[in-house]
Amino acid sequence: MDAALSYINSTLLNRIGRISVNDILEIHRRVLGFVDPIEAGQMRNTQVFVGDYTPPRPGEVQVSRSRTAFYSVENL
Repeated sequence: MDAALSYINSTLLNRIGRISVNDILEIHRRVLGFVDPIEAGQMRNTQVFVGDYTPPRPGEVQVSRSRTAFYSVENL
């Protein structure tokens, strides 16, 4: 978690509230990297479950890395 927060503080704060899909994957790599280094920072291709919550299946989420997805800091 410290690596992810350091990345956010040193890289993303200078972007005036905009982050890309690749930035999200980098945060994911830094958070999950010690637990699952193979899957960390990658778009998943298997179904996962988080407690009682079932996220969308991988085929239901479409993200193009060639396009940049932006999120407002207020909405995170």
